[in-house]
Amino acid sequence: MILRPSPEKGRLLDTALLILIAALLPWVVHIAPPRHRFLALVGSIVVLIAYAIFQTSPILRWELWAGLAIGVVSIVVISGGLGRSFAQRPGRNRGFEADPDGSQPTGEIG
Repeated sequence: MILRPSPEKGRLLDTALLILIAALLPWVVHIAPPRHRFLALVGSIVVLIAYAIFQTSPILRWELWAGLAIGVVSIVVISGGLGRSFAQRPGRNRGFEADPDGSQPTGEIG
C-alpha cells in the first residue's frame, strides 16, 4: 500500500511555503548592507525563479502578493511607521572630537 498525501494538504503546504518565501524577501533586501542590497535583490529573484521551475509560476498567484504585502507592512511597522521622515534620522558623527584645549588630532603619536 502506497501512502500519498491528499491534494488539499499539498496545496495548503504550497500556499504556506509561498507566503513565507514572499514575506521574507523584503526582509532579506532590507537587512542586507547597503552595498549588498542589489545582490540580495538578485538572490531573491533567483529564489522566485527556482520556485517557478520546481512548482508553478508564482507571479500570478495571490499568495506571492499577499506575502510581499505582509513583508513590506511588517518592515514599515517595525522601522517606525510611515510618519517618520529621513530628516529626523540621527546623523553620523564623522568628525573628530576636539580635545578640551581645542586642538584637533593630527595622527602623530607622542
